[in-house]
Amino acid sequence: MSNLMEATNTIKSTELVEIINAFRKEEGNNTELRHDSFMEKIKKEIKTLKSLNINSFQNFSESTYVNSRGKEYPCFELNRDGMLEMLNSESAYVRYKTIEYINKLEEQLKQPRDSYMIEDPIERAKVWIKEQEERLQLKDENKKLKPMADFGSAVASTEGSILVRDYSKILQSHGFNIPERKLWQWLLGKHFIYRRARYIGADGKIRYDYMPYADTVKRGLIQSCEHPYMSNNHGMQVNKTVRITGKGQETFFKMIVNEVGLSKYE
Repeated sequence: MSNLMEATNTIKSTELVEIINAFRKEEGNNTELRHDSFMEKIKKEIKTLKSLNINSFQNFSESTYVNSRGKEYPCFELNRDGMLEMLNSESAYVRYKTIEYINKLEEQLKQPRDSYMIEDPIERAKVWIKEQEERLQLKDENKKLKPMADFGSAVASTEGSILVRDYSKILQSHGFNIPERKLWQWLLGKHFIYRRARYIGADGKIRYDYMPYADTVKRGLIQSCEHPYMSNNHGMQVNKTVRITGKGQETFFKMIVNEVGLSKYE
């Protein structure tokens, strides 16, 4: 099917038969359409249209093809309308998949050629520049996708939720200089967590708990775990621990990778 839809925007009956048989097989229909039978169907279609005073020369034109043994045989060339006419007897699945296939092929033919194929030097230079820009863009996208893929493997190897301290270590192992203190600042700044005053220490400083917002918990990004303990000065206390879920780890990592001005955390 190397010459399919080239230049003339037509398809040879031999090539259309190949496509129909491929999609028949895909559908589970093992009945093979023979090209000679398909030729007879086209001839019958032309004869019927002629009896109705409809000229079908634009949809079907006589042509030839060379088989695998180098022999030349007759065939038809069909434009889009002719192809649609001859698909009427096929199943809905085969019709849909064949039209979809042809549409994709036509879109490919509309794409601009590679720069080395363009004769005009100015146009060739313009296309070459565009090609280089697209390659650079693809390279940048791959640079982002690779750390995300690597990080996905790292998250998959962890069980359940992890401490912010441990998450900071994972980020640093992936090349992001975000120590624990700055990671807390980032989570606060993005409004995933907030600080709640717990008590005033002997040094007069306020002790805080980090708490996730209700929406953060609802989205499954962060968990808040409670750990009761006995304080010499304040009796029974409950320590609040923020833990980042697997979903949270992936979500935050994507945000960090895509964030503009990430250097402020370095």
